[in-house]
Amino acid sequence: MRAAPPWLLRVLSFFNKDLRGFMQVVPEYVKPISFDDAKLDRLLGRMARTPYEDALRATIASIQAASA
Repeated sequence: MRAAPPWLLRVLSFFNKDLRGFMQVVPEYVKPISFDDAKLDRLLGRMARTPYEDALRATIASIQAASA
């Protein structure tokens, strides 16, 4: 599984009407994402979180199991 670069999506959008609509939001997908959960912690209290390494392993295992 790999992500398609924006230039490839642009080329493919010439042949796919649905992809043309998606091209409007592509810039939002290429920006780095950073979340601050301080407000949520204040609202709900501190909750247990799954470490990224564990979450990535579980996600990859799930994808591999689904494709097998």
